Amino acid sequence: RLRGVSLTVFGFLRQPRLTLECALVPLLMRSLRIADELAASAATRGIEHPGERSSLRPLRLRVADGAVMALMLAASIGIVRFSV
Repeated sequence: RLRGVSLTVFGFLRQPRLTLECALVPLLMRSLRIADELAASAATRGIEHPGERSSLRPLRLRVADGAVMALMLAASIGIVRFSV
């Protein structure tokens, strides 16, 4: 909501401070909220942990992973080849 602020060039020239305030304040508030959520997410995931990073189990490519990659590659090639 702009509460009576004109979005035209004339409106901006007539009230530049009010126009900028109405445009920038919501943008800054949303940016701050997103930054806060990202910081909380990073802290929850342990970004501040000083030790070595680890996983619960060793990560390796398995036969099923190779099959899915081959299927996706074939599907991608088919889409590119036959969608002319």
